[in-house]
This record gives sequence, C-alpha cells and structure tokens, in this order.
Amino acid sequence: MSKRSFLFLAVFALVSSVLTPIGVGAQEAATPGPVAGTLEVVGDLPAAANPKSERPVEIDKDAILAAMSRVRSAARREGVSFSDGWLGSGKVSVIVTHDDTTTAAAIAEAVGGDVVVEYERVLDGAALLVPVGKLDALAEVPGVTAVLANELREPATDVSPGFIGADEVWEDLGGPESAGEGIVVGVVDTGIWPEHPSFADDGSYPAPPPSWTGTNCDFGSAVPGDDPFTCNNKLIGATWAMPTYAGSGLLQPNEFRSARDDDGHGTHTASTAAGNHGVPATVLGIPRGEVSGIAPRAHVAAYKACGALGCFSSDLVYAIDQAVADGVDVINYSIGGPASDPYTDGDALAFLNALDQGVFVATSAGNSGPGANTIGSPGDAPWITTVGASTTNRHFISQVTLVADNGDVLEFEGASITEGVTTPAPVVLADPADELCTESTPGTYDYTGKIVVCKRGVIARVAKSANVMAQGGIGMILYNPELLGLATDNHFIPSVHVEFDVGATLVDFLTTHTGVTGTFTRGEPTEVLGDMMAAFSSRGGDGYLTIKPDVTAPGVQILAGNTPMGATIKSGKPGELFQAIQGTSMSSPHVAGAAALLMDLHPDWTPSQVRSALMMTAKVDGVVKEDGVTPADVFDMGSGRIDLTVAGEAALTLDETAADFLANKGKEWHNNLASIWIPVLPGQITVERTFTNELGKTKKWKVRVDAPDDVRISVPKRLKVPANGEATLPITIDARRVPIGEMRQATLRLEGPGPELHIPIAFVRRQAGVTITKSCDPTELRQFETTTCTIEVTNDTFETVEVDVVDEVPRNFFVVPFSVEGADLKWFRRIEFSGALAPAIPPPVSIVQEPSPFGYVSLASLGVPPAPKPSNPDDGALAVSGLDFQFAGQTYQEVIWSVNGTLEAGLASGSATPGRNAPIPDPTPPNNLIVPWWTDLDLTDGGNWYQATLSAGGPESWDVFEWENVPRFGDPTSTFTFQVWIERGTDKIWFVYGNATGDLTDGTVGAETADGTVGDQYYFDGDGTNPWDDPKPDLRVLTGAPTPGETHTITFDMFAIRRGKWTNDVEMTSDAFDGVAIASESGVVKKFKPWWWRWRHDGMD
Repeated sequence: MSKRSFLFLAVFALVSSVLTPIGVGAQEAATPGPVAGTLEVVGDLPAAANPKSERPVEIDKDAILAAMSRVRSAARREGVSFSDGWLGSGKVSVIVTHDDTTTAAAIAEAVGGDVVVEYERVLDGAALLVPVGKLDALAEVPGVTAVLANELREPATDVSPGFIGADEVWEDLGGPESAGEGIVVGVVDTGIWPEHPSFADDGSYPAPPPSWTGTNCDFGSAVPGDDPFTCNNKLIGATWAMPTYAGSGLLQPNEFRSARDDDGHGTHTASTAAGNHGVPATVLGIPRGEVSGIAPRAHVAAYKACGALGCFSSDLVYAIDQAVADGVDVINYSIGGPASDPYTDGDALAFLNALDQGVFVATSAGNSGPGANTIGSPGDAPWITTVGASTTNRHFISQVTLVADNGDVLEFEGASITEGVTTPAPVVLADPADELCTESTPGTYDYTGKIVVCKRGVIARVAKSANVMAQGGIGMILYNPELLGLATDNHFIPSVHVEFDVGATLVDFLTTHTGVTGTFTRGEPTEVLGDMMAAFSSRGGDGYLTIKPDVTAPGVQILAGNTPMGATIKSGKPGELFQAIQGTSMSSPHVAGAAALLMDLHPDWTPSQVRSALMMTAKVDGVVKEDGVTPADVFDMGSGRIDLTVAGEAALTLDETAADFLANKGKEWHNNLASIWIPVLPGQITVERTFTNELGKTKKWKVRVDAPDDVRISVPKRLKVPANGEATLPITIDARRVPIGEMRQATLRLEGPGPELHIPIAFVRRQAGVTITKSCDPTELRQFETTTCTIEVTNDTFETVEVDVVDEVPRNFFVVPFSVEGADLKWFRRIEFSGALAPAIPPPVSIVQEPSPFGYVSLASLGVPPAPKPSNPDDGALAVSGLDFQFAGQTYQEVIWSVNGTLEAGLASGSATPGRNAPIPDPTPPNNLIVPWWTDLDLTDGGNWYQATLSAGGPESWDVFEWENVPRFGDPTSTFTFQVWIERGTDKIWFVYGNATGDLTDGTVGAETADGTVGDQYYFDGDGTNPWDDPKPDLRVLTGAPTPGETHTITFDMFAIRRGKWTNDVEMTSDAFDGVAIASESGVVKKFKPWWWRWRHDGMD
C-alpha cells in the first residue's frame, strides 16, 4: 500500500493556521490595502558606517538585485513598460563610494559599467550602471569603499502657520513681508509648478544670499505643458535630478522631462514650507481664503528626484548633493521607505554629511501608523529631524443626510473639500463585485444619477471618484475599513470621506432599507479638536536608535499648492492650483519652514541647535492620541508639537556634530540630543547633555525630573551656564526597581530664563548580554538567623567578557566569614568578584538525507485549496500563525512564508526573503531561515502554493507548506514543486521535492540560526548536492539547542542583626555593555524571639 493511502486527511488548511500579509505601508498618506513587499527592503546593507572605511569591501548582491526586482514589479503593476531603458537590459543600478585613489569613471571602466551621475558634497561616489555578472568584481576594484543598493523610495496652509505660532516669529522678524528672508529652503520631491502664485516674485524680493551658488533652472521640454520658465528671486533654482529614473525606462510619456511638477506633492510641500504670504486659494471653484508658507519670504530651490512610480536612492542622493553644493540652508524631504540601517543607507548618510555642512533636514515619519515601530527610512536616522502628523483645529466638514422610503433618516458628517449634492439622489452601495470601486471602464456598472458608497483600499482615493464618474455616478461617499483618518482630496465628483465606524453604520442602513436617497453639503471649514495625532502617522518604539519621531506638526487637511497638470489620476482633478491633503509629507515642511525662521532669527545657530530648540520648547500638554482622549506619548509625538511662540526664545540649546554621531554608533544615548532613549538598561546608567547659553549673561536653571515612582533619575538641582558658554549636565537613570522587560518614560525639565525646556527620556529595563540574578533563602528571618544568598552571572554573548561584581549587603546583615564561595569578602559587608566568562556557543544546524513521513504528497490532490497569494506575488510573503515547533532550541508559533522558497521561524524580520538567493549562513537579515529551495520565484506568472495540517490518524500531525509548479521570475519554463513538512510539537523538519523543469541550478538549500552566524548549506548555485537530481532525496533539518555561556556562581551567608525590611542590590559592570547591571532581593528581618517564647506562643509574634 502506498504511503499516500495511509493519510487521513485532516486538512485543517488555513484553520489551525492564520495567514496575514507582510508588508510596509507606502509613504503616500494612508495608502489603502496590504502591499506585501512592494517596495520593501528585506536586508541590511553590509557597508561600514563611514563610506571611507578600509577595504575589503563586502557587497550584498541579494539586496542589490532584490531592489531591482521590486522596481520591475512596481512597474508591471502600474502597466509601465521599461524595455527601452536600462531596467530591461542586463545591468543593475548601484551607488558606489570610493576614496581619493580612484574616480567613478575608472571604476565604471573596470567593470564595463556606466557612470550615471557623480556626487560632489554629501558622498564621495557616484551612481553606476553595472552588468549583473560584474557585481563581485565591482567590490574588488581598488579604491571602492562601499556598494549600496539603489532602492525606489516614495513621496510620503491657511490656519496651520498661526496654529504653530509662526505669525509670532514673523513679527519678531519684521512681519510676513520679511520673515525668512535670506534663507534658502531646498525641497527634494516631485518638482514644483513654477508659475504658482505661492512662488511669484512681486519685485520686492532681494537677490539670493552670497552663499547661494546654484545655476540650474530646469524647465521646458517637448512634453506638452512643460513651458520654459526663468527663475526669480523667490524661486531661485530648480534641478531635474532624475538621471537614474530617466534612463530606467519608467518615465511615462506625459511626465515632464524637467523640474516641473507633474504630481502635486512637491508643489504642496514647497508652498507649505516657504510659499508666499496671503495667497488667495480656490479649490474646485470654491474660494477657501488665503494661504501662507511657514517662512513666507524664504527663497525656494526645487530638486525633482521623483517620478510617477517613486524615487531611486541614487537620484535622491544626487538631489541632496546638488542642494548642498548650491548652498541651501534647509532641506525638506517628505520621502521615505521601509526602515533600514541609517549607517549604511544612502540618503541617510548623505544627510549626515549635509549636517556637517550646516544644512538642517526635516523628513516625514511615514504614514503606516498607528502601530509601534512603523517609522521608515531615513526618518530612523538619529541625525535627522523626523516629523509626525497631528491635526490643526480646522477641518473641512460636510453634513450628510440619508432618507429611506419608510421615512427612516440617517445623518452623519464626513470630510470634504468638494461641492455637495443638494438635490436628493439615490444612494447605493458599490456593486458587490467591485466594493472598492476599482473598475474604470465606462458602462461596467450603471450608477447614473446616483451617489455611490465605496470602500477605501487598493487604489488611490481620487481614482475611486473618477471610476464612479465613469459609471455615471454624481457623488461618492468613501468609508474607511479601519481607523485611518479622513482626507479631503480633489475628487472628480462631489465626495465625502467617513471613518470606519460611520461607514459600518452607513452600510448597515443601506442593507436594511430600500429607496434610500441622500444629500450632502459642500465641505466647509469647521472647528475641531486640534493637536490630535493622525491615525496614519507612523509611530516610534523600541526598534529605533533614538526616540522617534522627534516632533509632530500639522499634517491633516493642509491647504497648499498643487500642480494643474498631473501625470496620473492620483493627482486628482486636473486644473487645480490648490489642494487640502494629509500625510506626514505635509507635516515635515512645517518643521522645515520653522527651521528657516529660526535660522533667520538666530543666524549663528547650527542645524543641531535649531533642532534642539524646536524639540525642547514643543507643546506636550493637550496633545492626544488618535482617539482624541488619551495623552500622546513620546513614540507618538516625540518631544511634542512644534511651538514657534517660544522656540525662538530658547535660552539653552544643544549642539551635535556628524563626527560624534559616527563615534557613538551603538550607543546613541550619548549623542548630545534633546531626547534620551536607552533600549537596554540593565540597571543604572549616566548620560550627559552639554547646553549652550544663548544669553549674554551667566545664568542658572533649576533642573527637575518627572518620573514614575519606580524610577530614580538624579540630576544637579541647578545648572549654571556661563554667558555664551557651555555647561554639562550629568543625568543618572536608576531603574533597579523597574521589572525586567518593562518600559518607562520620564521628562527632564529646565526652568530659568526663557521658556521652560524639556527633554523626554525613555528606556526599557532589560538584561544585557551578560545577565545577573540574585536570590536569598529565606527572605524572611529573625535577628541572629542566617540566610543563604546566590548570585549568578551568565555570559549569553558569543564573545569572552570581563565582569566586575560588587555586592554590599544591607545594614541589617553582615556576611558570615568563610561562607563566601566564588568571590572575595571585604570588610564583612562587601562581596567582590572580577574575572572573565567564556562565551556561549550557537546552536548546531545540519541538513542530512532522511526519509520524510510520507514523501511528496500533493496537497491539491487531497482537496486543499490554494492559499491566498500575497499582495506582491513576486517577492511577497505571508505571516502564518498557529504552528507549534522547535527550531535551534526555540519554540515557535509563527513563520514568514516567502514566495521565493523559504520559511523564517518567527516574525522577527517582518519581511519577505528577497528574490536573489544567497549563500547561508549569512548575518544579513532576514535570518532564522528554513530554506528548501530559495530562488527568484514568481506566483504572478503561474503556479500555486498551499498550506495544510495533515494527520495519519495517530498522535502525530504535520504542518505542510507547498510550492506547486511555481515559475522562476522572467523564466516561465523553469518551474518548481517542493514542500516543507514540520511535525507539530517537535523539532522535526523535512524538505520534500516534487517535479521541476528548466534551469535547476540557481538556488539555495539549507538552514541558519536567528543571528545568521551558524547554519548548514546543502546546496548553492552549483556547489553541493542538487536536490533536483534523481533520485530526489528527502532532506531533514537537524538543529539543537545552543550551548550556554559560562555561568559564575557566588554564594554566601548573611547573618541578620537588625530588624526591618531590607533590599540587597548586587551591581555588575562589564566591557560587554554600557552602565551598571543590577539584580535585587528583598525581605524582612523580624524581632528575635527565644525558642521557648515562640513555643509558648505557638509561633506567634
């Protein structure tokens, strides 16, 4: 009888295991729907923090080729052909840095590549096009210091200037007719509409400052509407900074080949930061009052680095480089991607060098909130001012009234900047086959004369109203599927946007009533709760190097500029010069404009000092979470909402340099920032902040701390700072009473001349890589009795470490002589130990040939339906929960199931495995990989995948993951069928292979541990035994538990002499961590009672 006939189908497929998409939200505000791996970085770059690091140079071909694969996938989804550009050739785009011994041209010549653009200021390097087969050779070229992947990023004011107090600074600078004058604000974005009234020069503007050396004014091309334009003293420069994008084949025919904005994003951010004062704004034919930029008289320089599909890192670095070379003072960067290592990220490093040259940078936090740890890159860099989004006290609100044929009425309100529908019209739900209103072909549905209710998701919000219009609809009500915040887009027909709770009520009303008609009013400015965090605003958390975001600023329904000629439907109804949109992209230019005002007010301040003033004076009281009630915390708002009524009056500032940021890598809490974040605080630590007195006299400030009861933060009561000089404040944070694993937040306050200043403090009490514990038995005892105490110090790192342990026992006790083991006794109350501890040994991993329980069994033949494909069926993944297995000594309930032929034990990376396979083990994330056949697979072009739990009727059951006839990307003739079998409740894992066709050589088979340092590679690109060779073997993954590092044990007896409660703290220092690790034990010493007294009173006290 065959193995298969023994199977009792318990195909719990997708029942015992729950699947959820893996992905990172796009930078466009509250972009709807899952986007698994669409533009996601799935591995860190291996270059050193300093681009000038010494050779040899490592090169991560995995990250480089995966970046190119994601670009191609994005193009295919948008229907963009790239066959006539370098993306369709055999070359890839990279950013290369080099030392002074070579040139970009020489490097390109050495590998048969091409120089796209050279950088002059922010990086010593260039963007190159290199043949795929020459990537390894590129790393060997003398003088090359780093090779970085070229990622595709995405672009992420009527009442808002007054809301943040900009008008008060205007008065300090002579009024809006001079505020910001002489400061150059550079905007790296989608370009600018140069004829916009927000950038008009009325003849009163002075010439740019002498520091400005820019000469570019790139307007005019053969694309209709791209007229020539001569820059003026307001818009002083414009650079088309898209050489990589332009040559890729991604440019669409109606995209301007110049710095002219064909999206609207760049014009909006530029006019928000530095648009002219008092510009009349009309939206969709409705006058909306006047708007002003935050720094209305600042000069503007635009750098267009983004096309319709996004922005290549190499073009962004070029734009930054050009901006710094031109002499800008401030850069707004409302652009980003998934979080990455800022010390190896191209634009983050460019901004570090910009800081060194005196340029302030503001960037958007991202629009993937409100979950923790959702801030992207480069907003995760410690040296950049990262901005969250919150509300002003004005929204555009529409009142909606629905009436059913039985007389029932539903009334609600939503966000709208459009006209209303004043004549009652039928209100219907979008067709069930298209509830997201994605169908654009006219006549597909008959919505003639109707108001259509659409669900948000998958496509742009404005595209939905265009699609409803195409089907004859006269209005749209858009509802959120979850809490996402409300937007006021330039829709093609009158539209209202409502939140998910209103949407649920609306849908219920329409499904339970007939003959519903409705009207809604024109959106009108309405006073609402201000300083509420936007739901979409990305949050910080314990996954970053510093507290992020740094500050928050208005980013909801911000009325500012627009382009009248958008290249795609995402720009909204054409012909509009203004729009009111949302996103952290909108909040970032508020901070850029604020920085320009402070630089005008204090020309001697460095960018870091400007940043510190904005942070230390930011508003905290009254800023609430997205629920409108709960006070926001530091990971929502950073230091608070910027407040220009006081920022310019800060009497103390903090300065920091690019060199110090590099020197403090890994210990970012020592950077001289206006926030303190310590991700691992084993007990106690002391940090310092050095303040600069901005007053002409020596002054004192009162220092105090607001902290939870179980946290003790020690600071001097007074800080005396000499006139125009500096003073250093030591800050000792003692968390010994905080339970391990818990986070605490506190605030340092300085009161004295000028406004009160504050610095947020946050930390997590965690054991360091070397752990220490303390216990005593018993903890309750009487006078003249003893207790035995044990201290254990364990080295959990993979390196030998030195430790120093000191335990000074409480006054209730003294140490019993000759009871001490493992340490030295000093003066009857002090125990000391110093020594080295051997390292831990990682768990073993090996791949061996061993039959699986049943061989290959087609899950489809058992009736298992295909599993849902991820949003990106080329390079995406699904998170699968509900499992139960052991791998490398750890138990897991989840895996990341990647299209490209791997499982990741656990969800640590939060991302898919990239398309380009690599050797393993490899510390480059993702790690903890179980790899049956890692190659560049693509579910877009065919094949299926399955998941089921199988049982044979006995106590064992198996979770099975199958890839069935899945083709390789770009090669439909090469298909693969294989499975992973995991026996539930055990560490038994098998790889099982079915049929395969075509090229069977390009792949990886093996497994590795969580840190990627230990593993076994069974096969890689021709090395090892190919699993597709007949007879195909079943492979078993064998792992074990790691070998613990050395544990040093100290024991001693304590003799009780005094009554009362006691706590004993043992302290440890080591070269393996910063600060002091502390372990504690507590108890009580009771009054001595003679034995006969206790006997007589039956043990009573």
